[in-house]
Amino acid sequence: MVDNALTQNGLERELFSRRMRTYVLDGDNVRHGLNSNLGFSREDRRENLRRIVELSKLMVDSGLIVLAAFISPYREDREYVRSRFEGGNLCTVFC
Repeated sequence: MVDNALTQNGLERELFSRRMRTYVLDGDNVRHGLNSNLGFSREDRRENLRRIVELSKLMVDSGLIVLAAFISPYREDREYVRSRFEGGNLCTVFC
């Protein structure tokens, strides 16, 4: 079993060592601030992802590599996320 936090942080360190600008978005740093008013109902999960996508798009547009680590149990939500990024600006990894 691979520890997701170790993997994403290891990737961030490697990209940083190559002088690439990165930012990690995960459930903790997003749900404690931007999405603090959301729970874990189906509707709240959908809104959580919608906000993450919009924030990530802004960050990518500014030149950052965004490492977004979130639990997304619904296929339609993952398809929505893919539909919002174009031109190879999204790589999905399942852990």
